[in-house]
Parts: sequence; structure tokens; C-alpha cells
Amino acid sequence: MKFSLLVVTTDRLYPAECLFRSLAAQTHKDFEVLFVHGEDCAADALALACKYADRLSIRTVPSPTPALSRARNAALPLLNGDCVAFPDDDCVYTPDTLERACALFLAHPEADVLLAAGKDLREDEEEARNYFSCGGSAPSNSLGREMIPLHPRLIFQRVYEGARGKSFPP
Repeated sequence: MKFSLLVVTTDRLYPAECLFRSLAAQTHKDFEVLFVHGEDCAADALALACKYADRLSIRTVPSPTPALSRARNAALPLLNGDCVAFPDDDCVYTPDTLERACALFLAHPEADVLLAAGKDLREDEEEARNYFSCGGSAPSNSLGREMIPLHPRLIFQRVYEGARGKSFPP
């Protein structure tokens, strides 16, 4: 089972790098990343994608608008996976996130959507440091200044052949 992960960012490249680092550590390797970025950070987004190109199947997609839903919609016709997920740019995945999602979809072929509870990393400072130690300078929302949370819901959705290549209204 192949996953397409649509990641949208405007200018939050440090958290996106932490996400990419967590994706590079996935035990399930059959996935692609569509990295949707605004025009204001195109050069930096491309540089970040190039930094992870040897570890991730990653494509950059310029967004004509900063609106999150419209930016995601711009990338939908480009996805190649059996399932799609929309991790935020300040989210991280545990190494077995995609493996577990794949196992659940295979065990439950009748399921179209998988919602999974996440963990707010502000609860455990040591664990948070492991996830957000990407190098470079600390972001404004680093430890002690509102740690970036792992979002409370991870959403994976199956993609049907009839939906491939279609664009959806905003």
C-alpha cells in the first residue's frame, strides 16, 4: 500500500524539516511526499526538498494561494498513492505510523478513512527533544516556548481510481 502525504507550508521550514526527518525514519517505505509551498518560500522549500531527496520520494508543488485547503487541492491531482494523508508542516510521525496505518487498512478493507489519536509532545520534554532535534537554530516555538504538538488526529483516506487526476472545488 502506497501513501501520498500532502504537506503544505508557507514559511515554517524548520518544523517541516522535523517532519521530513520523521518521515525518513518510517519503517513502511512505500510513500511519497508532495510538499506544497507558497511563492514566498519557494527557494527555501526547494532547498529543503533537495536535502531529503536521497531519503524521501518528494516533489515540490508551488501553491497559487496561501489558503490551506486550496493549496492541498492544487496537489490532489498529482498524488500516486492508494491512501492520502495531510500531515501539517509542524507535525511529526513516530517511526511506525505508516506501517500501523497500512496494517489497519489491510485488516479492515471495508474502511475508507482512518483517524488515529496523536500525542501532544508538550507532555514529555525528553521525547519532544528527540523529535525536534533537527539541527540549526531553535525556532520561536521550541522547548520552553510552546512546544510544537503532534496533532491530535492523523487522518488517512483511501483513494479511489475514479478520483485520480481530478481536481476538486475549493
